[in-house]
Amino acid sequence: MMVRNDPFLQGAIDFHIHSGPDTHPRYANCLELARQARDAGLRAIVLKDQMTQSIHKAYFVNKYVEGIKAFGGITLNRMVGGYDVRTVEFACRLGAKVIWLATHDSGYTIDSAKRGHYDAIYVKAYSFGYHVEPLSVLNEKRTALKQEVKKIIDIMTGYRVVIQTAHIDPQEALAVARYCRKIGYDKLVITHVNSFLEEYTDDIIAELIKNGAMIELSYSDLVPRHARQDPHVCARLVDTFGPMNCILESDLGTLENISPTEGLRCFCHYLNKCGIPADYIDIMVKDNPARLLDLD
Repeated sequence: MMVRNDPFLQGAIDFHIHSGPDTHPRYANCLELARQARDAGLRAIVLKDQMTQSIHKAYFVNKYVEGIKAFGGITLNRMVGGYDVRTVEFACRLGAKVIWLATHDSGYTIDSAKRGHYDAIYVKAYSFGYHVEPLSVLNEKRTALKQEVKKIIDIMTGYRVVIQTAHIDPQEALAVARYCRKIGYDKLVITHVNSFLEEYTDDIIAELIKNGAMIELSYSDLVPRHARQDPHVCARLVDTFGPMNCILESDLGTLENISPTEGLRCFCHYLNKCGIPADYIDIMVKDNPARLLDLD
């Protein structure tokens, strides 16, 4: 990666990075990616693993890489027990700062894969050829959150952990957002909403924001491996919902793409070229993530 003295990256935070080691090749390991981010001027990174916790990775980054802060968490797929109260309690006590609800094991993702959505390749890769029973935060009638899901949200709230909706469907996300609003918790993020715009319509996004959620915009949807999304799509979301309700992240770490830090840099410049003012971009890539992570 070519390190650039780019003003958008000075003090920036990448809220979503994948790193090695993993069950399939990554761009680099967590220490290497942290050094690249630090050298480019980033203040912090959030490391995510799909099937396990990334808290240990963040610990070693913070121990061995000076000049940048790393945060880890856990993704609540079946590999770690799904929506299991003890799993969440363990992760919070271990130091999780971000917890994602189900990704590749969610009913929404599995159904999308059956319909030919690009996530199909990941569902197959992470199932390892075994049947996966889909996860949902809702009861069987889809009328309310499961009691165990309310409990894990309560636990996360007590530890001031950022709750990411990951790959759940809009009805599930609305139920989570309404519960967070009911209990007065303001650290809910709708994960890379630009990945799911067929189902996450403007009306649904507006309702989520009304209930206190923020929306995350991901550069990974713009890269060739995925949707090759036009950056004007993300710019429109910023124009529609305002920078105070958005955060930017790379969601990179895939072997075949540019580095996460370079991806975040490109994302900022693409949005700027699409008419988003530089001060708006700073809000989304610096101020909003810092508030969520309780950084001064």
